[in-house]
Amino acid sequence: MKRVGGLFELLIVAALLVAAPGAVLAQGGTDPVCTGLTDADCQLLSSSKAAMEGVQSFSIPSFSINFALNSVEGETTFNAAGSGHVMVPEGIEDMTSTEGLLLHLVIDSAGYSTPSDSSTGSGEILVRDNMIYVLYNGEWYGGELEADEEELDESFSAADVDDIAELQEQFENLGIDLTGVITSVRDADSDVMGQSVANFTTTVDITSLFIAVLSSPAVGEAMGMTGGTGEDAMTPEDMQMVGAMLAPMFQGTTISFSQGVGTEDNLLHSFALDVVLNADLSLFAPEIGTVAGTLNFSTDLDEFNGMFDIPAPESYRPIEELEAQLEGVTEGLGM
Repeated sequence: MKRVGGLFELLIVAALLVAAPGAVLAQGGTDPVCTGLTDADCQLLSSSKAAMEGVQSFSIPSFSINFALNSVEGETTFNAAGSGHVMVPEGIEDMTSTEGLLLHLVIDSAGYSTPSDSSTGSGEILVRDNMIYVLYNGEWYGGELEADEEELDESFSAADVDDIAELQEQFENLGIDLTGVITSVRDADSDVMGQSVANFTTTVDITSLFIAVLSSPAVGEAMGMTGGTGEDAMTPEDMQMVGAMLAPMFQGTTISFSQGVGTEDNLLHSFALDVVLNADLSLFAPEIGTVAGTLNFSTDLDEFNGMFDIPAPESYRPIEELEAQLEGVTEGLGM
């Protein structure tokens, strides 16, 4: 199941790679997310990046996530819905300190099912500074985030980067031409607290994405597919052929994301990600065969730069006790 779950991770990375403002531009410096939009709509959509850079906190009136995966092992599902608050201190991207960090999620409903188990419930997650608290089955659990920070540092070290900003810079240097890979449309506007919100939907052509990524010399070198000499060297045309061979394996796989941008404040008031996975891996992994799944995530944002004070529980049990309880659940979900 972990190998299958990795496909979804790959698709999420691809979606974030495309969605990240300014992360990867088409040749010539044109933002590929604007393909299909008028100049005015492109300017409005692009303006949300600069507007959101000044946001240090916001509330989440509602969020939902729905996940389903079908493989030879059976069907696995997960869903959750709720609300929350976020406060991010300046400098958090440097990973120097978590002081002032607040992440609060109220999970009104959650459930999962695997071929051998299922469960439903509700809960709450609170991160304050370097502490995390989880309400599970009516009991609070808590502990420091030091272990997670160490794992994050190890991940950055393995990638030869110091922080998120440097990781984004490496993405910018990949030289991936996303021309023709993604297209955007402006949907019907909606109203949020008396303000008109422009809604944009961006879709990704999976076949073109494979070819574009594998056509990047930097990506090919990172994958060990270029850099040879003589007959061993793979040309850009060879890389395109590899992409063209892999793409049909994901026929029917789609990635799309939606953004709701305020026409007055240029802030991002909603975001949604929709992934449909159809992968025929029979050629390379017969034991896995065909895999199908969906991932839908949506959230609304409000109260930008507001101040939130969510008190920590007065008493709690060690977070290690909760981890022991959830070990079987995470393994069943392939995590």
